[in-house]
Amino acid sequence: RESSVSSRPSLSFSLVASLALPTPARAQLEPGSEPVSLGPMGGSAISIVVDPLDDDTILLIRFMDGLFRSTDGGANFLPFGAGLSPNVREILGVPGEPHGVYALDGAQIKHSSDFGATWAPLPLVASDDLKGLALPATGATLLAYDAFNVYRSADAGSSWATTAAIVPFSGNAFDSAALCANGAVAYVGTLHGGLKSTDGGA
Repeated sequence: RESSVSSRPSLSFSLVASLALPTPARAQLEPGSEPVSLGPMGGSAISIVVDPLDDDTILLIRFMDGLFRSTDGGANFLPFGAGLSPNVREILGVPGEPHGVYALDGAQIKHSSDFGATWAPLPLVASDDLKGLALPATGATLLAYDAFNVYRSADAGSSWATTAAIVPFSGNAFDSAALCANGAVAYVGTLHGGLKSTDGGA
């Protein structure tokens, strides 16, 4: 449901007080210790997941070029998987499912149960390209968001509801989300500050 206020999201999210945080010091590399690029060459590596059962198996998203896999600790990467578009933007391991992976692919969330070999869409089609997905350490709550909507699933993605909305182009937008360990508390970040829900974003 959409908010009647042009720049304030609806829902049982309450404003989180903003904190003045110190700027972290930039990490410095010792001379001669510069990291060596592993590839795949030709585009930014925008998301990486390591197989929790095999440290040498790595999934990587290359910007505008899709999913790649390495089975030798990053020495070589090859295009991999069926069911994702070249525009996939993020992959996340599924807590409690060793070979489970979620992918944000345009306005859809896709799931793989074989560590990226095959993908199937969850029954959510967002209003715009999804920007992020929040997962708890345990439990079935998922929280996804695009620029102007927050979507929640209480059953591991089998069904979804829009639980917060911002009027498009009103000067505000959703920009981040997080769930506590069991999914009971949700946080959403907007351009105007943080919001908190004590019912998991419902």
